[in-house]
Amino acid sequence: MKEKHSVLYFRNARLALLGMAFLVFCSSVFCEERNALLIANDSYPFGNLANPAREARDLRKSLERLGFYVTLVENADIDAMETAIYRFGSLLKSKSGIGFFHYGGHAVQLGGKNYLIPANTEMASEAQIRRLSLDLDELMENMQGGANIVILDSCRDNPFPASTRSAATRGLALSQVKPQNSIVVYSADAGQKAQDGVFTPILTKKLLEPKSLHEILLEVRREVYYRTDGTQRPKNDD
Repeated sequence: MKEKHSVLYFRNARLALLGMAFLVFCSSVFCEERNALLIANDSYPFGNLANPAREARDLRKSLERLGFYVTLVENADIDAMETAIYRFGSLLKSKSGIGFFHYGGHAVQLGGKNYLIPANTEMASEAQIRRLSLDLDELMENMQGGANIVILDSCRDNPFPASTRSAATRGLALSQVKPQNSIVVYSADAGQKAQDGVFTPILTKKLLEPKSLHEILLEVRREVYYRTDGTQRPKNDD
């Protein structure tokens, strides 16, 4: 029992330390460089989403108020997504500091791996996902900041017709590839559907409060759970 408490203490302490680097009014060296990449896809042939681009613009404003240099990419195809992620990775590698990534759009779990689906991309079946979508592991490998925060607001229903579905699973799997000194936040736990227009607006508002990242994410989780009548609970992988 004592060993179990020690493990929990270590995990909470690690998250708290990461959160301290994200305080609104911090003055430490960790806050000298703050870079963010936001990818928002809402235009899809198989089903548009109403909110990702608008929410990303609001999130950009909040992050800029916190001193982040923000790159926003809207309705990106696979080439635009890969280019943005590669450039972001290079920036983090040279500047270090805090790296913040947010994705809003369709994503699918297939065979235990997560794929972010590019905008305006025709896909007739899940067989094309691996070839035409962005493997989340590719993003993770490019997150090389001193502290890394990855936010995925994308655990929506499988967008493909039932007749074409094979091995895709509802929700996203916990990524097997994680950056060092990082926290990965999923807008909904495994097997849950993320309601469009709930998680990211709450996060955007909470980020401006003078609290640690740990406190902010706890409050976001509680509010999302309350707003969705208990059907959606964000998941942190730290």
